[in-house]
Amino acid sequence: MKSLISHLLFDPVQQPVRPGRQVRFDEDDVDIMVSTGPMDERISTMMRSRGYPMTAREIATRIGSNPSRVTKGLHALVESGHVEVIDIPGSVREYMLL
Repeated sequence: MKSLISHLLFDPVQQPVRPGRQVRFDEDDVDIMVSTGPMDERISTMMRSRGYPMTAREIATRIGSNPSRVTKGLHALVESGHVEVIDIPGSVREYMLL
């Protein structure tokens, strides 16, 4: 029978199963307010904290979501008049919080 110490030191460690999405915190993430909650609030909080126009992909990376969900949320914010589209020909579409 193996001792407890040899079991802890030499046996492989099983990775825990993580259901759902992971929340990561690093220097690019502001706080938990942009990682949880309704999509429109997450987007507007991130844009307010950055203070400059951002692309949908940048926002998605910062809030831990996928670009298609962020784009859908941005379209809803544009229709409600909270976000303005900056569309320069030959460049990536950016969004600015009003």
